[in-house]
Amino acid sequence: MIRLYQELDRTILLDGNGIHVAKQLTVLLEERKNIVLVDLSYRGLDYVCCVEIAEALRKSNTLANVDLSNNFIDDAGAEKIATILIENKSLTTLNLYKNFIGNEGTAKISVALKDNKFLTVLNLAENLLDDIGAGNIANALKENKTLTTIDLSKNNIHTSGIESIANALKKNQTLQILHLGGNALDDDGSFHIAQALKLNTSLTTLDISFNALNWRGSATIADALKENETLLNLVLDGNFISGTGSERLGVALNENKTLTSLFLRDIRTNDDLVLVNIINGLKQNEGLTSLNLEGAGLSSRSLTSLADVLKENKTLVTLSVRRNEIDYNG
Repeated sequence: MIRLYQELDRTILLDGNGIHVAKQLTVLLEERKNIVLVDLSYRGLDYVCCVEIAEALRKSNTLANVDLSNNFIDDAGAEKIATILIENKSLTTLNLYKNFIGNEGTAKISVALKDNKFLTVLNLAENLLDDIGAGNIANALKENKTLTTIDLSKNNIHTSGIESIANALKKNQTLQILHLGGNALDDDGSFHIAQALKLNTSLTTLDISFNALNWRGSATIADALKENETLLNLVLDGNFISGTGSERLGVALNENKTLTSLFLRDIRTNDDLVLVNIINGLKQNEGLTSLNLEGAGLSSRSLTSLADVLKENKTLVTLSVRRNEIDYNG
C-alpha cells in the first residue's frame, strides 16, 4: 500500500504495485494539492514507474518527503528521479535506500544537486556505488549548499572514493550528518577523512562503522578530534582498534571538548588494555554525555577502570554495556 500523508494527518491507502500504483499516484496528486509525504517503498518500482512518478512529482509544489526505498530503481530510473530535483521546489527528503543505482545514476543525481536549493536529506545507502559513484556525489557536495544529511553506507566505496568525499568536506560547510558505514574505508581512507575533519566546521555526526580501520585508521581519526571543534557524534562500531589507536583515542577524549556521543559497539580488539585506554580518556573529559560499549568485549579489568572513571567523570549521562560477557568480578 502507498501511504500519502496530508498536512491535516489524513492518510490515503492505495493497493497495488508497479505501474498501477504509479498511475494512481499521478491521479491523487492532481486531486489533492496539500500532500506532503509519499511512501512508495517496497512497491516493485522500476524505470517505467519512475517515468510516471517523475511526471507526477514535477507538478507538486507541497510534497516534501518521498520514500522510494527497497525498489528496483536502476541508473535509468535514477535519471528520471533526478529531474525531480531540478524542477521540484518543495522536496526536502529523498529516500533511495536499497535500490540498484550505480555510477551513471549518481552522475545524473549529482548534476541535479549542484543547482538544487531545497533538498536537505538524501539516502543512497545499499545501492551500487563504487569509487566513481562516490566521486559523483562528492562533486555535488562541493557546490551544493542545502544538503545537511547524506547516507552512503553499505555501498562499495574504497580509498579513492573516500578521498573524493573527504576533499568535498574540506569545501562544503553545510553538510551535518554523513553515513559511510559498511564500505571499505581502510587506514588510507581514514587519513583523508581525518584531514577533512581538521578543516570542516559543519559536520556534527560521522558514521564510519563496520569498515576496515586498523590501528593507523583509528589513530588518525583520534588525532583529528584534537583539532575538530564541531563533531558531536562519532560512530566507530565494528572496527578494529589496537593498543596504539586506543591510546591516541584516549588522549583525544581528554582534550576534545565538543564530542558528546561515542559509539564503540562490537569493536574488535587484540588486548583488553584497548578499552582501558579509551575509558581512561574520560577522566578529564568535559563533553561526552553518551558512551555505547555494547558487545565491545569488556573484561573485568576494563570494567574496573570504568568504575573508577565514573567516580571522577562529571558529564557522562548514558552508558550502555549490554551484550558483554561480564563475570562476577566485573
